Amino acid sequence: MKKKYKILYTVLSITIFSIILSLYYYYTVFFKTHLVDINNCISTSNNIYKDPPSELFDIAIIAEGYRGIRHFVVKTLLYKYEMCNQGMLKWHLHNFCWDLLIKIHFSSNEVFLLWCYFVPYSEGVGLNNAANYFFDRDLNQLELKEIVTIIAMVKSPSIYKMNTEKLHKRVDYLLGEYNKITTK
Repeated sequence: MKKKYKILYTVLSITIFSIILSLYYYYTVFFKTHLVDINNCISTSNNIYKDPPSELFDIAIIAEGYRGIRHFVVKTLLYKYEMCNQGMLKWHLHNFCWDLLIKIHFSSNEVFLLWCYFVPYSEGVGLNNAANYFFDRDLNQLELKEIVTIIAMVKSPSIYKMNTEKLHKRVDYLLGEYNKITTK
């Protein structure tokens, strides 16, 4: 009986060691090479969003969820570093590993700054750029409803730009959810 446990222990030890070694290899080959660029994006975003409206984070979490924000950042970085045209299995493996490494390597605030930096709008990327495009003002100068409108459009900029009725419904929904949080 002890021999079976010893074999099981050995197999489990080798498996765990192999997984850790594989993740370390993946980290050094695929992730670490882009850290300087990712940190530059965070730094740039931090400079742009020094004094963000206090509602910004809460509304973004209501609209996208923290997991949705992180998933968007992972997907955007994979596209940015051209790891998406390698077949479905590799895409899912990259997605899993980057999601795990971003969760480990960056704080929720840094992930949020990356999201602010990369979110799309009709003519480009970035929440501040979207604020300037739609309202001719910086993000920190917008009213609550304008902030909600920009964040509502993140989900699908082309659909909401074409269909203002859908956009108004989404904005009203997000404002209602935000008001539930703030009135508690």
